[in-house]
Amino acid sequence: MAATGGHWVKGARGSLNFVPSGGPAKRDQTSAFAAHDADIAEWTRLHGKEMAYIAFGDGTVSELIAGDENSVSIDELREAAKWRTLQDAVLTHTHPMTTWGLPVTLSNNDIAFAAHSKMAEVRAVALTASGRVKIYSMKRGPRGWPDWSIIMSAGNNFLSGLNSQYASGTMSVREWHRAAEAFWQDFAKAWGLTYEERWQ
Repeated sequence: MAATGGHWVKGARGSLNFVPSGGPAKRDQTSAFAAHDADIAEWTRLHGKEMAYIAFGDGTVSELIAGDENSVSIDELREAAKWRTLQDAVLTHTHPMTTWGLPVTLSNNDIAFAAHSKMAEVRAVALTASGRVKIYSMKRGPRGWPDWSIIMSAGNNFLSGLNSQYASGTMSVREWHRAAEAFWQDFAKAWGLTYEERWQ
């Protein structure tokens, strides 16, 4: 797939913006990503597997990348990238619907991979039982990413405590999901990143 009707430009904060033909750059990337997001969400609904695509720093967009029920492997991503650098790219992937039908935010693996690869942003298109999707995004900050090992450690420690609360019956599934979203919001503020979530 390739972006049509315009081109990509790198924003001041390292994120990618789409410039429509004959128009100014848009701060909000929603319209630029919308068609690709819809494609991978539909494929995931039909097949129950994660899908992804990469918007590269030079303005091109990869083919759709098919994973399995739980992930898109690093090897699959690098093969789709044809071994080009992922630096300054935006990785978007789906999170298939869970048993409870609630949207799942970005994982520490998602964010750590973006940091390790020096990406501009990592996004998740999370499916739900209602048919709506929720978009999660973590963007690199002006100071760059924290080291990937910091992201993994912080995420693992938080999830360990969160899962213990859920297992003990002191936390509902919905509370678990809200707590995970709040954790990444706080983490982003602490490290100068930008965490966003919105319903589509």
